[in-house]
Amino acid sequence: RFDGDQFQSYGRGDGLCGDRVFSILRDGRDRLWFATLSGVCWYDGRRFHHPGGGPADRSAQFLFEDAQSRLWCAGTGTLGYFQDDEFHDLVPRYVERYGQPPSPRWTNQCWGIAQDGRGDLWFAFDNLVRYDGRSFNRYAEAEGLPPDASCYAIGQDPAGCLWIGRAGDRERIWRFADGSFEPVAVDLPGSLRKIQCDRDGRMWLCTSGGALYQTEAGFDRVTTGDGLPYPVVNAVFQDPDRQHWFATWGGGVAQDRAGQLLVGQGERDHGPQGGALRQRPADRAPPGAAVRHRLPGGGQGGPLQPRRRPGGGPQRRAVVRPAYGDDLRLARLHPEDLETIRTIAARGVPVVAVLVSGRPLCIGPELEACAAFVAAWLPGSEGQGVADVLFGDHDFRGRLSFSWPRDPGQNPNRGDSPFDPLFPYGFGLSYTG
Repeated sequence: RFDGDQFQSYGRGDGLCGDRVFSILRDGRDRLWFATLSGVCWYDGRRFHHPGGGPADRSAQFLFEDAQSRLWCAGTGTLGYFQDDEFHDLVPRYVERYGQPPSPRWTNQCWGIAQDGRGDLWFAFDNLVRYDGRSFNRYAEAEGLPPDASCYAIGQDPAGCLWIGRAGDRERIWRFADGSFEPVAVDLPGSLRKIQCDRDGRMWLCTSGGALYQTEAGFDRVTTGDGLPYPVVNAVFQDPDRQHWFATWGGGVAQDRAGQLLVGQGERDHGPQGGALRQRPADRAPPGAAVRHRLPGGGQGGPLQPRRRPGGGPQRRAVVRPAYGDDLRLARLHPEDLETIRTIAARGVPVVAVLVSGRPLCIGPELEACAAFVAAWLPGSEGQGVADVLFGDHDFRGRLSFSWPRDPGQNPNRGDSPFDPLFPYGFGLSYTG
């Protein structure tokens, strides 16, 4: 919980039903509901309550309150609603028709719930599912949707139209109106994760490559180039002060209002390991803060500058650019970094490159241009440990637990013939040999 000044954490020891929380919703009775990996509970401001008959020990990823004040929850093996604190489990009815739960595997979660103008409920599982109050219907290729591949996402615009997308389809989403699906061309920077609207009626598409918001001309992007600390955006929330919060998958904390993203990492920031990004009013931004990007109706943008410590000079910080995208070749993901390495090396300056990534990347050109190359993986807030070995306070001891591929199409394993990885299993250098 964030009270505007500091964070307070809650877990199982405080009565929360699970430590892995997927979704939060405030219902019409001002109760705060939590969907977790281990069930659903609600908070009254003093303590957590566990409603009887709910999906205990079952994963619930999405919450939704419909026009009849029923609280719906859906997830892996979970589908039902609370009414008058009694849970109505609809999984048996679904299984009776289709022979399996609506989301039988961990990878197939629920990415959205919406209610159309007729009162029917729509669920975005690995299949697109509609419930009319009596029976379920699934939609697929026969209705103009793509073949089953990955989870759906669903949301509703202020006009009441439903918008549907697939996690693996970056070129189109669908608008459902008058009983038919109409494809709409888009250019998503990553896999679609959520479709939603903010308080101002602006529709957002949350993806693994940033967020898009709807304009009169189409969709505009908010990405790491605009100040997002991490590309994967799971949700966007606009609070009563018109401030936007971006829930990221491993990013940092930043703030703004009137459309400006504030980036900068101070002593009280939770950037290295946080998972939220907030927009803050521009008139409350600290002196020297970095402000970029403006949503429609926003204030003035400005150049990136160092954030200043209270009473001191500018704070020195490293900008870590995460490698991401559809290509495993680092030179394709960030060609400007390779150009920088080569420019510096051409002047006779020895270059030590530190790769921060969550997976092995193809690094042939960078390796040839550098005097030394370090794979630091994802150190989180422990950058000091990387500095310790770079400056010789401690020696390198890491050894590969796999064979590092030479090119994107290679998946080398010991015993293969031919076996020609860039670095074999067990490889690792140190100062002593």
